[in-house]
Amino acid sequence: MKIGLIVEDRYAEAIKEICRKIGITTKIRRQRGRINVRKASSHAKTLLHSCEKVIILPDAYCNPEKERQRVNKVYENIPQELRDRVKVCVVVHELETWLLADEHTLTRYLKHNVKKVTNPEEICDAKNTSNRYSEKQEKPTSLLWRRK
Repeated sequence: MKIGLIVEDRYAEAIKEICRKIGITTKIRRQRGRINVRKASSHAKTLLHSCEKVIILPDAYCNPEKERQRVNKVYENIPQELRDRVKVCVVVHELETWLLADEHTLTRYLKHNVKKVTNPEEICDAKNTSNRYSEKQEKPTSLLWRRK
């Protein structure tokens, strides 16, 4: 089964790697910054030609319900018969939250001890928190995108 993914640009490579590791075949469409509903609708329709399902992955931007309501408008632009093949899954709060939940992996990756983060899902700005664990500030400012 091939899955179409519509993601914010900064997450594309991480999502691609996660999918590869768990054996999911994907076709990824990137959007710069926040998911644009009109563009996401267009991408979804195109992806459905070659994919069985499409998942749209917007960040919650500290307000998951508001973001879900905003992005759910994508369904208004997709033909009724295709809507059941498209799903919006809001990432709460940011993909970096997933990294903060695993101090062992962070410790191995950064090559220095990292303290356990309690309740990382409650951190609204996980990207900035993850930066405090890295040796230096880099652009883009995220552990996900550090190059060795």
